[in-house]
This record gives sequence, C-alpha cells and structure tokens, in this order.
Amino acid sequence: MVKKIVIFACLLIIALDITAGILGIKAEAAQNQEKHLRLWIFECKEPSHDAFVLGVAAATLLFKRSFQKHLLASNCQWQALCLPGSYWLLAWGCW
Repeated sequence: MVKKIVIFACLLIIALDITAGILGIKAEAAQNQEKHLRLWIFECKEPSHDAFVLGVAAATLLFKRSFQKHLLASNCQWQALCLPGSYWLLAWGCW
C-alpha cells in the first residue's frame, strides 16, 4: 500500500512539473507578443499582465511540487532519489 502511495505521489510531482513547464512556455509566448519599444540605445518590451499571471501560476505549481517532494523525501533513500531530479530540473529551467 505504501509503495502505491509513493508511486502516486511521484506521478503527481511529475504532472505538476509538466504543467508548470507548459505554463512557463505560454508565459514566455505571451511576453513575446507584446509591443517592442526602442528609445535611443535602450530596447524593451511592455510588460504583459497575462505573462505575469501565467508565470505566477507556474511558480506556485513549482512551489507545491517542491513542498511535496520534501514531504516525500523525509526518508533519506527517497531524498537521494529526488535530489538529482531537482538539479536536473534547475539546469533545464536555466537553459
């Protein structure tokens, strides 16, 4: 029974990661659709409210995922399994 709960929790964490990634991509696309301003040597885009809302939703999902991961990883064996995944996601997000 415990293994089924752990597997379900891992699948839930993966689903939250995928959803947050999709929301992040949509936020970037919404920001890229905004008007491009150029003033002398400065270039910028107007901030997009939709991009902000999508970004906050993605950050909230990632926070929930991190909280669940730490609850699941209270056992040292699970923590050893979850930690490399966190670094991989961090590297992939910064890329």
